[in-house]
Amino acid sequence: MHLLAHSNRSLPTGEQTPPCISIYLPTHRSSPERLQDPIRFRNLIRQAENSLHERYPQADAGVLLAPFREIADDKEVWNNTLDSLAVLGAQGEMHVYPLRVKVDEMVLVGDRFHTKPLIGALESTGRYHILALNLQSMRLFEGDGQSIREIDLDPGAPKTIEDALGDQLTEPYQTYSSNARGMSSTYHGAGARRDEIDVDAERFFRIVDRWITEHYSRPSGFPLILAALIEHHALFRSVSKNPLLEAEGIEVDPFALSLEEMNERARGILEHHRLKLEDEAVERFGTAYGQGNASGDATEISRAAAAGRVATLLVESDRRIGGKLDEDTGAVEYSHQTDAPDLLDQLVEMVVRQGGEILVLPAKRMPVASGVAGIFRF
Repeated sequence: MHLLAHSNRSLPTGEQTPPCISIYLPTHRSSPERLQDPIRFRNLIRQAENSLHERYPQADAGVLLAPFREIADDKEVWNNTLDSLAVLGAQGEMHVYPLRVKVDEMVLVGDRFHTKPLIGALESTGRYHILALNLQSMRLFEGDGQSIREIDLDPGAPKTIEDALGDQLTEPYQTYSSNARGMSSTYHGAGARRDEIDVDAERFFRIVDRWITEHYSRPSGFPLILAALIEHHALFRSVSKNPLLEAEGIEVDPFALSLEEMNERARGILEHHRLKLEDEAVERFGTAYGQGNASGDATEISRAAAAGRVATLLVESDRRIGGKLDEDTGAVEYSHQTDAPDLLDQLVEMVVRQGGEILVLPAKRMPVASGVAGIFRF
């Protein structure tokens, strides 16, 4: 079994056949610490086996845990670990998620997968592209919050203005390009030449925008962060048709930044964007609540979810509510037993299947004390 063949970025939301096994393990990126990860994973498998014997004595623990043991023995998995590993398995399905944030070590065996930690991790580990641009050239990078690499673009990519415009490049720009250094915006010649240079720059930016959108943004769905001198942001944004271009960008000479500095600035932009989305969701909840179109009561939200009415679900990251949800009626049977299913997991799955938005927030950012808040469609 190979990790990459079983990894995905979406939650398992189909009908699951109990028992469902969820294992979360913090991992290491380098040795010698990395050598202990498969040993700890095998210990968690033993915990899962004990839980299976106790809670599901009729289940074939050997068959259910065989894929987990295969992962434990797969050197490719443990030679390519990130910061955590989430492994979810049940009869007929297996999901493996390498995560770029630390999650708490845990083993849960129940009627469905425990996905709430996974949602928060996937929200925090999204990948992104950084477009480094000046008047003469462009470079593209991919980051994930922890690391960054330059993408080796195809030979047909418009890496320079000469690549993009070819014979259509005006002579004034050719003269300017041979004299200009780096990202300098110092122009030489009369106003007519300046106008021709501006036209070439606009055409170059349009071609770069179209090429990046078609070859990288649309296929990946990654947000795009523009890194350029501040005076070039306005021109690029005025011609860009890329829906994934972030409103906030890196407004310095990107070619003067190290990869680490560029990635640090990108992380700050995306963190600011995430917090803004959370603030907007909390504000929407307050408005909708005042109109009777939202709730912080788990029972009411469950009924609304069963009816397909939950547009946005806010879930407290460290909260667990024991209970079982009837997905047809929305009725909830609460339980205080430590091994009871997590009602929040069930709500998350229902809302995801219905195309709703999920946000996992720390307790201090939640608009209610109950651990869950729902904004309704109607």
